[in-house]
Amino acid sequence: MKNLFVKLFFLVLGLLALGHAADKVYYNANIYTSDKNHPRATALVVSDDKIIYVGNDEEAKVKVPDSQNHEDMEQKLILPGFIDSHCHPLFYGAMRAADFMIIDAAWDHENTLKQVKQFAEKNPNRPVIFGMGFGVDCRVLASELDKVVSDRPVLLLDSGCHIGWVNTAAMRMMNLNKDTPDPMPGIQYYERDTFGNPNGKLVEALPEQEAWEKLGVFSPKMMEKGVSEVLQIFAKNGVTGVFDAGMFNLVNDGHQILLKLEKEGKLAMRYHSCSFTNPTHTVQQAVEQLESLKSKYRSELVNPHVLKLQNDGTIEGFSASMQSNYEGEGSSHGRGIRFYTIEKMVALGKAAADLGYDVHIHAIGDQAVSDTLDAFKQMGELPVKKTMAHVQVLPKDGIERFAAQKDIFYQTTPVWLGVDDFTESVLGSERYLRQMPLKSLVDKGVLLSFGSDCPASDGEYGMNPLENIKYAALRTLGDKTKVMPPMNEGISVPQAIDTYTINAAKQLGVDEVTGSITVGKSADFIIIDQNILDIPIEKIGNAKVLRTVFKGKNVYDADENNSKKNSIKK
Repeated sequence: MKNLFVKLFFLVLGLLALGHAADKVYYNANIYTSDKNHPRATALVVSDDKIIYVGNDEEAKVKVPDSQNHEDMEQKLILPGFIDSHCHPLFYGAMRAADFMIIDAAWDHENTLKQVKQFAEKNPNRPVIFGMGFGVDCRVLASELDKVVSDRPVLLLDSGCHIGWVNTAAMRMMNLNKDTPDPMPGIQYYERDTFGNPNGKLVEALPEQEAWEKLGVFSPKMMEKGVSEVLQIFAKNGVTGVFDAGMFNLVNDGHQILLKLEKEGKLAMRYHSCSFTNPTHTVQQAVEQLESLKSKYRSELVNPHVLKLQNDGTIEGFSASMQSNYEGEGSSHGRGIRFYTIEKMVALGKAAADLGYDVHIHAIGDQAVSDTLDAFKQMGELPVKKTMAHVQVLPKDGIERFAAQKDIFYQTTPVWLGVDDFTESVLGSERYLRQMPLKSLVDKGVLLSFGSDCPASDGEYGMNPLENIKYAALRTLGDKTKVMPPMNEGISVPQAIDTYTINAAKQLGVDEVTGSITVGKSADFIIIDQNILDIPIEKIGNAKVLRTVFKGKNVYDADENNSKKNSIKK
């Protein structure tokens, strides 16, 4: 018995020693916490996966006497881990796995065709040519693609992934012809010629999904590899949480891949997801789909808890719902497309909220934004989160209406604030001035959250939160020669950081767990090579994440990555 007691005694001492050894002090740092009660600090202490102290160097070192567990940050900036509040990592991963052709939206029609031809010639064994990124100068007709590739199917998506472009070989493989019904006539459809024949233009997600399914563009095995790559890109950019705003028809395979990665210890972030419904679904169908996802796929890190609605399209597709007609070359498209009635949105939102699901609605045009504000108001106070995504063009009274309702998250992607002659030409100068009035919203107490909407933000470029923070503050590319008006609508850098940290955590309902460097929260933080709070704003995009820490563990380390690259070169 005595020997057993001695063994137990030393076992307990050993366990205590292990627990103590796990404690670590980060000191001599510049820490911005995103915690309004304690915004700045010089040190933090991590124990296992939790933050147990935030404050000054001296007290932090007292918490952990062993100096071997002290790390001098040499005045580097520490921020909470970034949370991308609207993106499509699974879909982007599938695209990367398909080794898609990257198209520059700035290419004109002839150059786009030239590049597609060259890509096809360099890849003679590919059964399908798949690409993404074409811009507004392209004439989206199958007959145009046939000029450069006619021997096999071609499927291209535009820069926003809301318009598809196929050639005749693709339409043949899809069995797409005059008798093929539109998935949602007038909303999501195959554009047709005067005789009713599809002309090669696919409008919105359902026709696009039909194309990539029938053309066999994606496979689950490919997707797993691609998703792992995308998660690594996020980690490199300091992202420790995402909201996947739609996996489209990849939803079941996608969630299974995520759970597999989590089981293998390869999912180093909190992954929030949704049920992406569409106007053809009844309220019951939408809710049943959400319940099915949650019952099948919820885990510690994977959480399907959001009902996602898409209330209009995009400006570049002339499908964003506007209060008055498009101008210039868009005049033939009228006011765009309204996907939902206000009544249907209210019914869906209330039904989801009754079961504890958040509501996330895509709205880009001023009519869609107005309708969504009305719908959220009619839903009344809900015990869940209400988010409006993108919110590119506000109605004239939009700022006041957001401020009056208070309970709506304004979610958007600031890298879209690049000056754009096309957008001004089709909106007109008055509406052009009503795009993303960030400062006015913040001043009114509206909660902003930012995300990449990847891959619809120039792929990896828009996945970098530092670039979005720069745009939100400057409203320009950085050279200050062209500023997105109104010029005074930029927000401060700390405010922009909060959109990616504590505000995004609040949007996703995890602000008690993460989103700020606060005692008791998960040890999710990043170390940056430059203090973006002090350097010129236009240089923020040049800063690099040195380390990403999730639940107390390094999930990205620039030094280790560089060492691996150097060893490979040798």
